[in-house]
Amino acid sequence: MNDKFEQKRLFRSKSIKILKSGVEIKYKSLFSYKEYSIDFEQLSTKKSIIKESNSGILFFVFGFGLATIVIFLNVLADGDKGLGSTFFFLFLTLLFLSIALLTRKKVIVLHTNYGADNLEISFNRTTEALVREFADLIINKTKEFLLNKYSKIDKDLPKENQLENLSFLRDKDLIDEAEYIRLKNILFDKDSERKIGYN
Repeated sequence: MNDKFEQKRLFRSKSIKILKSGVEIKYKSLFSYKEYSIDFEQLSTKKSIIKESNSGILFFVFGFGLATIVIFLNVLADGDKGLGSTFFFLFLTLLFLSIALLTRKKVIVLHTNYGADNLEISFNRTTEALVREFADLIINKTKEFLLNKYSKIDKDLPKENQLENLSFLRDKDLIDEAEYIRLKNILFDKDSERKIGYN
């Protein structure tokens, strides 16, 4: 799979590029441009999928729906007066409800640590498989980077820092308890191996 992903929608575009030590995000709209990067160390190896609706449009749906009910109750009390207004507000309610449903978006969120902005990639039915595959690629590259950086055992370096690195990998579920114990044994000379098999 390609290490670059691009999305274009009306006057907005977003490109995400996987680098050696993180991802670079460029966002353009009609009136703004934003470029930033997220290091793999900031990225979690977890993702979630959320569905978002435009809250401004939902506000109009609620407002017009409420107006429809109030006018309809007045029509019931007064007879035929205001029936046209009821249909007009019902039409507006259904129109904005349709817009809300059509503009609802699904987003894969790659979570970050240390208070950084999450990485969000929106998708629809036609792009879902591609977006999921790209998100999984980012997660796999993150895991690979962290394992390469923190799983190496060097007997010449302070053992406390290396033990913290191994605990970090275990806490992020990058290594299991058995692998943690194996590497810890190597670090404290209880095993003749020098490092985990990730290079």
